[in-house]
Amino acid sequence: AMVTIREAVRRAREEGMPVSEYAVRTWIRQGAIPVRRTGNRALLYYPSLLAFLCCADITQNCRDLNVVQDVLQKMEGFNHG
Repeated sequence: AMVTIREAVRRAREEGMPVSEYAVRTWIRQGAIPVRRTGNRALLYYPSLLAFLCCADITQNCRDLNVVQDVLQKMEGFNHG
């Protein structure tokens, strides 16, 4: 479901992830979190925020989830090979 930035931040905080509206808006401006614009409102897919936050926790500065997925696939191949 698409939610406003404020709603996404509220939900994230309820789930124990301390994040600010300012941080989310910055990540959106940087293109790290995709949004849909309706008028002057930005709506985001909440799981996209969660994926970004999990990625940021793992790598400290991840801007491309595909890179992380590639690394994880290589690690999986390493563990099974």
